[in-house]
Amino acid sequence: MKEKMLRRLWLFVGLCMSLALVMGASIKVEAASDVINEPGLYQNKKLGVTLTWPAKVMSVNDKLEPGEVVRAKHAQNIPVITMNILDKPKDATPLSEFEKVAKNFKNGLKASQKKSKSKRFKLRESKLVTLANGHQAVYSMTTWKYGGSFGLVTVALTTYKGDKVINVSCTAAPGQPPVEVLDKWIMALVVEP
Repeated sequence: MKEKMLRRLWLFVGLCMSLALVMGASIKVEAASDVINEPGLYQNKKLGVTLTWPAKVMSVNDKLEPGEVVRAKHAQNIPVITMNILDKPKDATPLSEFEKVAKNFKNGLKASQKKSKSKRFKLRESKLVTLANGHQAVYSMTTWKYGGSFGLVTVALTTYKGDKVINVSCTAAPGQPPVEVLDKWIMALVVEP
């Protein structure tokens, strides 16, 4: 039953990422020749976006949800890392309003979890960060209770590249691994100028 609940959790997290930060965005199908998607690496050459993650930790490639280009998880279902690339709505919240971007993420996560009776969604941190190559993104950390009792933490990055919104998130049980490790994994995002 726990595995069934966790599977539903990841479905909802993926939907949340799609809804929360890019309301009204539509999905674009990528040309296979422009994309490398293998264990531990996703690269979209046309868009100039690369994400690496520890393939030994998150070795199970899960079924992608709408808008997702990456969904990799541990054999025990968590941690899980996801990446979405969606069309940017014309009224997208500017990254400089990072608190609003982070609250939108939290609210979308909460809305996506109604069926699972998840609760206690708390935005613990939001800030504007600079990725290693100088590109800016919004970082957020949300804690919540899946099914009302199973504690989770989700860290996320949201950034824009041209007419696209790029979301990367990692969800795990608190301390398994520590948030600093989750942060390191999502901060591996590279967005070329």
